[in-house]
Amino acid sequence: MVDTHTFLVEKLDTRGGNMKITRKQLRRLIETTIKPNIPNVPSEDLLGRIDNFARDKEMQPDADSFAGSFGYPEDRSYVDDLATYDAAGRVTFDSVDVATGQSSNEIVTVPIPYELVDELIRRHQTIVELENQGMRTQDIGRDAYTFRLAAENVFRHIHDYLDDKYGRDNYDIQGYGAEGAGGYRHDEYEKAMMKAGEFF
Repeated sequence: MVDTHTFLVEKLDTRGGNMKITRKQLRRLIETTIKPNIPNVPSEDLLGRIDNFARDKEMQPDADSFAGSFGYPEDRSYVDDLATYDAAGRVTFDSVDVATGQSSNEIVTVPIPYELVDELIRRHQTIVELENQGMRTQDIGRDAYTFRLAAENVFRHIHDYLDDKYGRDNYDIQGYGAEGAGGYRHDEYEKAMMKAGEFF
């Protein structure tokens, strides 16, 4: 039997309902939500040190070496697996109203990487603080520019995602945030995206 059997997983997406995933996708989903394990590490303290090395760019080769010496699989990188685990669950989902030339529009759920979300929210918080100090939007200057740039990076990511899905000239965006956002920091993300509209 070919291993392309599709499982129906009862998981709510941002619109509710069921989502179909393959066995391979299910395995990857489980792997990213369980912290990678180094089998023969003698203490939690040493494991913590290896984790710190794995998260420090200069020490990452040592982290993989230590992990391998304690039985981590040779064909895997502990640094990469830990980074995947760290990022799991930190995805924000935006919803975009897209016209593709078919009879009705489609609401597309677009995953936004946490790095873009964190940067957007951080820049938005600076804008809010400055406005609370009495500064007008047109007087904020460089902070307004960096906030706008963070929002542009999100929009660029959305466009790249839709380009990959439909082809570059095969769709028109009718609206962003059509059904709101979900996932990681979604409330703060929505507020930041709404505010970004004032800066374009």
